[in-house]
Amino acid sequence: MHFSKKLRSASYLLLAILSGLLSACDKTPVNPETKMSEFIVGSYAKENEPSIYRIQLDPQSGALSGLTTLANTVNPSYLALSADNQTIFAVNETEKGGVSVFNWQDKHNALSLASKLSDLGDNPCHISISPDGTMLTVANYSSGDIRLFKIEGISSQETSLREFARHQSQGQGAHERQEAPHMHWVDWSPDGKFIYSVDLGLDEVKVYELDGEALLRAKVAFKLQAGDGPRHMIFSVKQGFAYIVNELSNALVVVQQDSSTGELTEVQRLSALTEEFTGESYVSAVKLSPAEDFLYVANRGSNSISVFAIVAKGKLEFLQDYTTAGNWPRDFVISNDGEFLLVANQLSSEITVLKRDNKSGLLSSTDSKIAISQPTYISQL
Repeated sequence: MHFSKKLRSASYLLLAILSGLLSACDKTPVNPETKMSEFIVGSYAKENEPSIYRIQLDPQSGALSGLTTLANTVNPSYLALSADNQTIFAVNETEKGGVSVFNWQDKHNALSLASKLSDLGDNPCHISISPDGTMLTVANYSSGDIRLFKIEGISSQETSLREFARHQSQGQGAHERQEAPHMHWVDWSPDGKFIYSVDLGLDEVKVYELDGEALLRAKVAFKLQAGDGPRHMIFSVKQGFAYIVNELSNALVVVQQDSSTGELTEVQRLSALTEEFTGESYVSAVKLSPAEDFLYVANRGSNSISVFAIVAKGKLEFLQDYTTAGNWPRDFVISNDGEFLLVANQLSSEITVLKRDNKSGLLSSTDSKIAISQPTYISQL
């Protein structure tokens, strides 16, 4: 009996040593010469919690590390980065919304507040910068308007914004969430000629032009189906098409732009979800691969990323529906080299990493993730 105990103890010790050796062998060695990729994250962090972060991705293994608190500002749910990445613009998604402007400090380890504007409309949820880097625009969800600003002193410690134009939308839609206009996205066309806004409340994409600092009368560039609830749109520079995701219907609509008028014409309409999924889900973000040969859509509820190949004349062909390994993917980003896709899972409070094949466009799992309170936005620096 005593001998058996000693034998078992020796066996357990040997197994523990072997297990430790195997675990050590399984760990991916860290190459000190590897240049880490950096990403910035905005969030719905609780009051008095840090809300803007930086994380690092190992471009070889996909491992996440280097979680750094950059700033504490209220609900920076969407960010915009200047062309040189030296200035960060954040919406403050509150009832009387605002925009906070930050500049980097301490070798990208902190952000300092350069300026802040308040009372800019209710619940701003999207922000973007003009292609020439001189203007900024904000979409206000609850008040249903867009605002335009001149960027002054870019990348200096006194970077500030001067509002020069706005457009207030009017009306309502068919869905219970469409009791009023709800601007959810606003940005310039790639050539900078037109400004487009996506109105979830009216099922419309509007188009605008500027005459100096005068915003000309808004036109309806594209009317979606009743109850679609358009959320975001993205342009393909190479293909000359745009892709609209609809939050309420989960429809994905391909449109072609008239370069002279800015109007959009439907090319294709399909679902962002698979036929097999029967639960409740709402699309969020839409992104193109670096080569613009694949398109990706995040689905909150099914908690997946839908993958599409871009084929002839900008049309889409469904390839894959893949889990985000988290809950409520509000935003995601594809790394600049196309090797990884990082997902901001809002309700599970984590960033997860998926492996991406540049040739096939398909996604696969990794074990890489990092905890961040209610992430809503992610972009590579």
